[in-house]
Amino acid sequence: MILKEKRDLYIMNIIRIGLILILFLPLLFIDNVYFPFVVTRNLFFRLIISFIFPLYLYLFLKDKKYWPQFNKGFVFLFLFIISLTISSILGGYFSFSFWSNFERMDGLVNWYFITLYIITLLGFLNRKKEVKKLFNSSIIAAILLALFSLAQQLNILNFSIFGLGGLLGNSAYLGSYMFLHIILAFYLLLKEFIKKDNKKLIIYYLSTIIF
Repeated sequence: MILKEKRDLYIMNIIRIGLILILFLPLLFIDNVYFPFVVTRNLFFRLIISFIFPLYLYLFLKDKKYWPQFNKGFVFLFLFIISLTISSILGGYFSFSFWSNFERMDGLVNWYFITLYIITLLGFLNRKKEVKKLFNSSIIAAILLALFSLAQQLNILNFSIFGLGGLLGNSAYLGSYMFLHIILAFYLLLKEFIKKDNKKLIIYYLSTIIF
């Protein structure tokens, strides 16, 4: 029994590491890859999901406590995937609808991987502490990306290939990504402000939002 519990704990830690690594994929860039801003991150995203989802599936089949907590948002996503699948089948070029191209990689197969990712999240994040860890990890990734972008603007780093979008390669993507994390940091700031038990975290989240 103890050995099984340890094994499950190891599996949980591997899944946790995989989910956190996904949040740091915006920092990943390999220059000599075909369409480096898109292909690199998509391939690693699919690789990580292909590794951690079977592990989660093992836990799912083993114990009900690992079953995902589905919500209305997932129901709408599921209906969207079904409609997308039907429209792809009935369309004139199913192969392109399924795979898309290397420049975008937003075909049907990508949505399937996103669905597996969300199922893993819903099954894994059944405790508030796990959710907070994931949120904080994402904010750290955003801070690192912002630091790189700032260094680029100040000509400390001179990489013309990145354009004005930092490691994301697109200023619109960078702005949307940072806006999302401003909202996320503001949410965590409010949580800490209500509790009023950690002034350092309040300062940290406020500084993050300003930055």
